[in-house]
Amino acid sequence: MNILLVPALAVVLACTAPTLTAQDARLSSWMKEGSGRYARIYQNTAAESAGNAVTTWNRGQGIQSQPTYVGVHEVSFSANWVYVRTTGLGRHVMGPWYLNAAKTQDFPNFPANRAAIYRIPRHPTIPVTKTLTGLGAIGYFVDGVAMFDSRDAFSYSNGNATDATPVNGLQGDGIWNRDAFVNESVTFDAGNAHQAGSQYHYHANPPGLRHLLGDHVDYNATINTYAENATNPHHSPILGWVRDGYPIYGPYGYSSPFDAGSGIRRMISGYQKRDGSNGSTDLTSTGRTTLPAWAAAAQNRSATLATDEFGPGVNATHTLGHYLEDYDYKGNRGLTLATHFDLDLYNGRFCVTPEFPGGTYAYFVSIEPDGTPAFPYNIGRSYYGNPTGDAVTTITESVTVHFEGGPEMADVARFLSVDKPSGDITLTWEGVEGGRYRVDASDDLATWTSLGAATTAPSDQLSKTDVGKATNKDRQFYRLERESLAPFDSNGFAYNNPGGGGLTTITVTISGTNQAPPDLNIAPTVVTFNGSAATYLSRPVRNQVQIQVDLTGLAPGTYTISVTFPGPAGTHTGTYTVVGAPPIANNVLLIILDDWGIDASPLDNTLPVATLAKMPTLQSLASSGLRFTRAYAQPVCSPTRATIMTGRHPFRHSVGNQSTHSTLPTVELTLPEIFTAQGSSYALASFGKWHLGNGNTGPSTAGGWNHFKGFLIGAVADYNLWTKVEVLNGAATTSNNYTTYSTTDQVNDAVSWIAARGTTPWFCWLALNAPHAPFHEPPPGLAPAGGYSAGGGNAGMYRRMLEAMDTELQRLLTNVDLAKTNVILIGDNGSPGQVVQAPFTTGHAKDTLYEGGIRVPLVISGPDVTVPAGSTSDKLVHGIDLFSTVLELAGLNVVAATPGIVIDSRSLVPILKGTTDTADRAVIAERFGSGAGDGRALISDDYPDYKLIIFGDRLSALDTPVFEFYHVASDGNELTPLNISQLSEGQRAAYDHLIALDATLGGGYSDPG
Repeated sequence: MNILLVPALAVVLACTAPTLTAQDARLSSWMKEGSGRYARIYQNTAAESAGNAVTTWNRGQGIQSQPTYVGVHEVSFSANWVYVRTTGLGRHVMGPWYLNAAKTQDFPNFPANRAAIYRIPRHPTIPVTKTLTGLGAIGYFVDGVAMFDSRDAFSYSNGNATDATPVNGLQGDGIWNRDAFVNESVTFDAGNAHQAGSQYHYHANPPGLRHLLGDHVDYNATINTYAENATNPHHSPILGWVRDGYPIYGPYGYSSPFDAGSGIRRMISGYQKRDGSNGSTDLTSTGRTTLPAWAAAAQNRSATLATDEFGPGVNATHTLGHYLEDYDYKGNRGLTLATHFDLDLYNGRFCVTPEFPGGTYAYFVSIEPDGTPAFPYNIGRSYYGNPTGDAVTTITESVTVHFEGGPEMADVARFLSVDKPSGDITLTWEGVEGGRYRVDASDDLATWTSLGAATTAPSDQLSKTDVGKATNKDRQFYRLERESLAPFDSNGFAYNNPGGGGLTTITVTISGTNQAPPDLNIAPTVVTFNGSAATYLSRPVRNQVQIQVDLTGLAPGTYTISVTFPGPAGTHTGTYTVVGAPPIANNVLLIILDDWGIDASPLDNTLPVATLAKMPTLQSLASSGLRFTRAYAQPVCSPTRATIMTGRHPFRHSVGNQSTHSTLPTVELTLPEIFTAQGSSYALASFGKWHLGNGNTGPSTAGGWNHFKGFLIGAVADYNLWTKVEVLNGAATTSNNYTTYSTTDQVNDAVSWIAARGTTPWFCWLALNAPHAPFHEPPPGLAPAGGYSAGGGNAGMYRRMLEAMDTELQRLLTNVDLAKTNVILIGDNGSPGQVVQAPFTTGHAKDTLYEGGIRVPLVISGPDVTVPAGSTSDKLVHGIDLFSTVLELAGLNVVAATPGIVIDSRSLVPILKGTTDTADRAVIAERFGSGAGDGRALISDDYPDYKLIIFGDRLSALDTPVFEFYHVASDGNELTPLNISQLSEGQRAAYDHLIALDATLGGGYSDPG
């Protein structure tokens, strides 16, 4: 019989591709096979042993509440660039991950869809001066997984006689840099990868990828292990592309670099340990007192180190190879490249390859004979070429699409078999996992009959059997129709569903006669959108639903969502507005002043005894926008910054004070990380004070800022002589003895960066250190009109510092398009005790939970503030609310961007626009890890005149908490606590409400001893 498989018209993809040349290996080498498959992980060793890989998961920053597709899902190109869209998730099963060899301590993060767009130059160039690799992705492997360099981002701290680590908050000296494979390989999965935040990445030989590419690696699926197998060696395939545009191959190449007929062998690294062989320094004998020549050049310092630059002795903890600088380059030891070793200082060579028969520069993954990674693993400490490739948030030029995969993978007929005895015809297609497919049959191409009900593809392979058909038909035609696609995490996909319309995930606030069920696991029984059935996904909070709907062809307008719950909750409704064009992307400028409470604000302190700074810029900003009269922060700076950055209370993000608990865990999801993960078009930068730890690159590795300039510690020692740090694309540089007045320098950097953005929308975090101590006389040229305020002592200098800062703010705002910029100005905590004034007193100032420590000015002005200019709001708000406010102003959905994460922030946008504000608002201020004075303060909008302070150590279950309860409306300085045993009925109701609020939050402040 004749059998023909006919593709349905709906799944035919037609394109015209340019003729490929050798240079176009940059297009053709990306791994396309299997891109229609969901990414999977083993969550633990039990799942690994059982072969139970899952497509959704949740740990740390790695949250996949919906499945998503593996790796590369689009490759496009222009004349100069190749663009790759990828989820960053491996094609092989990833995981599990542990912190220890016994596999009893979970690694803090799972991987997640990174929605990355990375561009690689098509025409690499070779600079005279080489560039050091930075932290983060230095390229991408062909399966769409990020390539990291040989470091683990931490180094030895000579002054503390220990390594900086992710948990001890030290910065390290940057001289003895820890080797990632040596120090972190215990955390790697079988594919030699783990996560930085949610970013899955390889530091070294990726055996899972190499197995899929057929590069001398065997896989044992029963125990999930890979083993090197160099039998019958052949030239390794391209494993990835480095950001300088050169390929990185697997470990096997031609014996003679320019002779493709010279045989194949494993490429030998050009590095050796400094163990005395070949004339190298024997570090075991000498100690770590010198650097190898390559490292001295890279660090721009002498190879002979000063005593305060020495590393630790070689011992069981700091074994030889613990640091990158434990290796020497063989070329500096009298050995010859291409004779004694194959790979140069950069771990590459000029050679011919199967993809480049005319020759190219190429890197090679270096391994030992058994497949163990060999230093420097992927590439050396510097790029050979000019590293112009990088991550981008959007593709801004015209491109040609070379490949589309993932949900847009073409459905292709792969196999057909006929069982002669039974006449069964079995057909197999390669399609898209989660696709719902219908198979039709015909014997004349005119009349078609479905072979049963449509089925959902369990992987990227779909099979269907036409029972007995070959016994009674002499010819048969088949076609495959993709009817729909299951919901998936589509973040980062430039996606048009080729099978049935495009589904959009929306989050809708609902209301009904009765309350929605408090248990978020109770799903509605019926959900409709515009009168048609919709797909229910989840309930992020009690009165919200997340659903998927088809918006195709809908005219701009407001549409009704109806949700019916079982039982007395009944039916709830909400609305969703379809707009005709994307909202205007206004800029966001967040300005944080250091140590500025309401007592020092001419807007907020109206007491006749107050002596206040002249701040015309501040007053002009308030007159054009909205001022909040009851705004709060944390008692000290680091917790406030962490709270704004994460939208979470301190007991959740663990930053509780400015010294002993001031390091922001890298597992926390931050504002800039959300902008990046959501594929936002906004440019991002941070200037000024960091003070959230994690070493020299903390703003990048913990904060997610790819552009930071400022200082890392709590305060500069001198505003005119300080240490400036720049962290650009993960690489840190330090400038000592910087003499530009720090407030001026921070504004200079912000003005310069903003000016370079052009029409690109931007979010700028400007954390000025003014007016934080040291108190000083500011430059004369920054005085306001009429000159600086008079006054002696710290109080006088503090006011003049504010005035100088206000002058610089005027210069900043003059260089900002205020018609397109939302400006947010807030203090990070109350005024210091040395300068605090009425209505507060020294003991109730900064670093305390009293009003003087946490009440701060807050002004917001800009195009999205539509209440009358000069308005005020007495709503209870907190710096934590700026997290969701900034995201909403930038057009990002907070709930969709933070699935599975407890977010305490409540957007201020309804207040800015004068619409109904339905949020339950409460002020929660916390302090812990400092000793006396630690605790939590609570105010609720249900009883806004009352405040409860619980003094207690959340880190101990042995303390006895002390409760102070105040009527702050009449006792603003909290001098007279109410007698809790003799409260009136109204006072008791407020007290009980705040006690219940504390219990609901948890956190351990009120745990009895």
